[in-house]
Amino acid sequence: MNAANKQPGKMRLVYMNPKKIRIPAVRVTSAWDPEDYEVFKRSLEADGQQDPILCVKEGENFWLCDGRHRLEEALLRGDLRIAVAYREGTLTEAKCRNLYINRLRGKTKASEEVTLIKDLRENDGLSLEEISSRTGMPMELIEQRLAVGKAEPYVLECLDNERIGIGLAFELSRLPNPKGQVRLLQEILVLPKMPPTKWVHDIIEESLKIIRERAEIPEVEEPTIPIRTIRCHMCEQRYSENEIRGFNICISCAGVAKDYIKELMRKRKEEGTPEQELARRVATES
Repeated sequence: MNAANKQPGKMRLVYMNPKKIRIPAVRVTSAWDPEDYEVFKRSLEADGQQDPILCVKEGENFWLCDGRHRLEEALLRGDLRIAVAYREGTLTEAKCRNLYINRLRGKTKASEEVTLIKDLRENDGLSLEEISSRTGMPMELIEQRLAVGKAEPYVLECLDNERIGIGLAFELSRLPNPKGQVRLLQEILVLPKMPPTKWVHDIIEESLKIIRERAEIPEVEEPTIPIRTIRCHMCEQRYSENEIRGFNICISCAGVAKDYIKELMRKRKEEGTPEQELARRVATES
C-alpha cells in the first residue's frame, strides 16, 4: 500500500451542517473548465450529492480534504445536512491528503502545489521525505516545486495563469537576480511560440557562467583624486587624458575614419549568437 494511504484511524460517515466544515488556508483545488463545471452543477441539481465530502477531524474541527466544489454548491443551496466521510487526524494530514487526492485526478494548478508544499515544509515542519511519503510525490518533484516557490512573483503569476509550465518556471527560478528572471520571461513570452525548456536551460547556464565570472573579478577601489576623461570623437568612448592622441587630419579623412570605426564597434557588439547576447542581458539585470 502506498504510504500516502496510511492515514491513522477508521473512516466514519456522518451527516452534518456544511457550515461546520473548515477549509485550510493553503490547499489545492481541482481545476474545472467552465463547461465541465456546468455539467457538474446540473448533476448535483438532478441527482443530489452522490459522494460524501472527505474531511479530517481534529478535535472539534472538520478540515476539508476533498470536495470543495460540492461543499460550495451545498452552501449556495442552503443545505442543512450533507454526507461527510472523515477520520481522526490533524490539519497537516488534511493538507497532505488534499494534495494526494487531487494529484491523482491530474487537475491541479502547479502554482497551488508549489504554495502547499512550501507551506508543509516551512509551517508544518515536514521534511522532504515526509512530504513525499504522505503525498506520494517523488522527491525530485518536491524539490523542483520548492525551488519554484522562490521565483519572482511575476514568474509565479504566469505559472498560475498557465502562460508557462512548471519546467520553465523551475529554470527561471535558478537565476539569482530577480530582474533577470523577469527580463528573460518577458523575452520568452513575446516569441511566436513557447521555446523548448532545453533552449531556456542553455541560456540560463550561459547567464550563470557570466555571473560567476564577474563575481570572481576583484573590486577596484575608487581613486581618491578624480581623473579627467575625454570622449574620443571616433569611437565615442571616454579615456583619460594620457590615453588621447592628437594628430592632423583633413575633414574628409576624419569622416571616413569615423564611419569605419563606428562600423567596427557595431560588429564587435554583435559578436556571439542571439542566445549568448540574451544571456548577457539577463546576467546584467540587477
